[in-house]
Amino acid sequence: MEEDEAIKHQNRRRKPDFWIRSLRWFVVTSWILMITALLIFGAAIPEVESFFDRKFSMQLISTWNRKLSSYLFHNNDRLALCKHYRAGYKLQEMPA
Repeated sequence: MEEDEAIKHQNRRRKPDFWIRSLRWFVVTSWILMITALLIFGAAIPEVESFFDRKFSMQLISTWNRKLSSYLFHNNDRLALCKHYRAGYKLQEMPA
């Protein structure tokens, strides 16, 4: 019985279809973007004082690196604005 069903439902595809291939590329691209964002976030965050920093009187960066954090936050805002624009929302102009 099982052998007959296997013969009837034989997979005739030679390779994955377009949607499966595009989903795989989307997943790979998403992981690359997420790892890049985490690396930028780690470089932009202020340093935390440790025992060795106190012992050797090392200078620490106590504020966010604005240049690096702007890549994360401002680019994210631009993406959100693009999504609203594509959805049909019109942005209001700022008064002069």
